Amino acid sequence: MLLACAAVVFRNRFYGELPWIALTLGFTFGLYGLIRKVAPVSSLVGLSVETFAADAHRPRLSVFLEVHGRGACCTAAEGSTCFLIGTGVVARRFPLLCFNLGARRSTFPPSA
Repeated sequence: MLLACAAVVFRNRFYGELPWIALTLGFTFGLYGLIRKVAPVSSLVGLSVETFAADAHRPRLSVFLEVHGRGACCTAAEGSTCFLIGTGVVARRFPLLCFNLGARRSTFPPSA
């Protein structure tokens, strides 16, 4: 925590600006963790709702990009496209599921 505060002070002193993107990401992820910890749903159900809310627009976006010639679905071999879709699921959802499970099991404030 001290190292992060020192980095913010350093950035503000020598560059004349706050790292507002990094601070925003830190605060919002902390808020996300707090909400996931106190939400009265299981980790898997909560992650399913989050996934649906975050990814509901993706099929429309993919179709729009393909129609306008800026898509990438049909440019590679079929196996490559399936591989990329699978790695997206593994790289994005599995860590969030582990985080949600850990947030549920953690105790705050820590016991002495």
